[in-house]
Amino acid sequence: MAYYSLIMRGHLNWLQLDRRVLEHDFPKKSGPVVLYFCVRFYIESISYLKDNATIELFFLNAKSCIYKELIDVDSEVVFELASYILQEAKGDFSR
Repeated sequence: MAYYSLIMRGHLNWLQLDRRVLEHDFPKKSGPVVLYFCVRFYIESISYLKDNATIELFFLNAKSCIYKELIDVDSEVVFELASYILQEAKGDFSR
C-alpha cells in the first residue's frame, strides 16, 4: 500500500514501495525535477509515529493542505492550530 507520494506541478505519482524514487515514471522535461512530499493516508493519532522526521513531514503536509484549502477547517480550529505552530516555534509565552 502506498502511503506517500511525490508531486510535480500538475502530475501526481504515488510511490511504489518496491521501486526507488528515480525508477518511477516522471514526465520528461528539460531542467531539474522538483518534487513535493504528500501523505495519502492519515493515522488516527500522531502517537503512532515513532520517527521525528516522519512527524515533521506529516505536520508540514497537513499545514500545506490547510493553506491550499485542500482540507476544510473552520476558522476557530485554524487559529488553534496556528497557536500550536507559534508555541512550537517560539516556546511557551511567559511574562
